[in-house]
Amino acid sequence: MRAIAGAARAGSPVRGLIAGDGPRSAEISALVQELGAPVELLGQADPVPLLEQAWALCLFSRSEGTPLAVMEAMWAGRTVFGSDVPGIRHLVGDTGVVGDDVGVLAAAISELAADHALASLRGAEAAGRVRSLISADTPWPELERDYTA
Repeated sequence: MRAIAGAARAGSPVRGLIAGDGPRSAEISALVQELGAPVELLGQADPVPLLEQAWALCLFSRSEGTPLAVMEAMWAGRTVFGSDVPGIRHLVGDTGVVGDDVGVLAAAISELAADHALASLRGAEAAGRVRSLISADTPWPELERDYTA
């Protein structure tokens, strides 16, 4: 929320959508209002049409395993902005931006919002990376190697 609000304050034409709900929905809604962030809370929503219209996925949380949302976005050719946690960092590599500095993330979001060709290029890089890491036959090649070693 803070990175998207920062990008919007800097004049970037950004809009965030949050799909899903949970025990922190009221807290998230209050933060959107407090920041004046251009973010819409959708509740439960089908992610496929959302990814079709999105040019990036933002996933900032304090703890994640290896998030399916990041994999799905990358498979769909969308770059990812995410928290600097091991699972996200591993998936994203250098195809997106991983970190906890709101200013850096807001600037990166603004850059892609202003340059759709760059957003497409980064999305293609993300798709290539996730496809090199995960295949239909062996979704977790690194884990498989570790367990069979």
